[in-house]
Amino acid sequence: MRPTLHAVTDDAILARPRFVEVARDVMRCGGPRLALHLRTTAPDVRRLWQLASALAEVQHETGAWVVINGRADLAIAVGARGVQLGRRAPLVADIVRVRATLAARGVPAAAALGIGASVHAAEEGDAAARAGADWLMAGHIFVTGSHPAEAARGVAFLERVVAAATCPVIAIGGITPRTVGVVRRAGASGVAAIRGLWEQPDAPAAVAEYLSAYDDADRDIDPTHGQR
Repeated sequence: MRPTLHAVTDDAILARPRFVEVARDVMRCGGPRLALHLRTTAPDVRRLWQLASALAEVQHETGAWVVINGRADLAIAVGARGVQLGRRAPLVADIVRVRATLAARGVPAAAALGIGASVHAAEEGDAAARAGADWLMAGHIFVTGSHPAEAARGVAFLERVVAAATCPVIAIGGITPRTVGVVRRAGASGVAAIRGLWEQPDAPAAVAEYLSAYDDADRDIDPTHGQR
């Protein structure tokens, strides 16, 4: 099972005194359906290592994924389930080769490493999928506080990425429980959220709300979903 909800962080979220405690609760609530992304622009690798190591233990307990943005080396070292590559990260093909080389040398964490790519155009998604990405994160779909100066790319953009890609597409950017159905019907295989999770008074409850909205959208698409 690949996660359908990606809980993405930023520097401010990671700096919160109770971040690890709340992150553990988020992972326990989401279980295998959730991926927690450690994303930072800060150069403090030691801090990132500490966070990743602490949450990697919860990963084994809950089945939730830990995904580290831009640092495949760190992801493999702590046994994270994935790495998310952005525009400034190493090319997908490079990480695919590293994964294959280390897997051949008997490094289990490398063999199990999922590779995600952040894309902002349909042609980028097609190229990343062909290079071996396991999923794409496409955005931003709606207006978001993370990129206040940039116009939203919209649902039509998401549909183009989905049509061009040969791997699952995760929608990001202004996604709320109310808009999960919109992006699901556009072909998204999952959704990502930052403020919709971390800015809520009860982050685990927000996880449950997102997952419930996703299940409702699936039932709208296929009325037999979940029936025996």
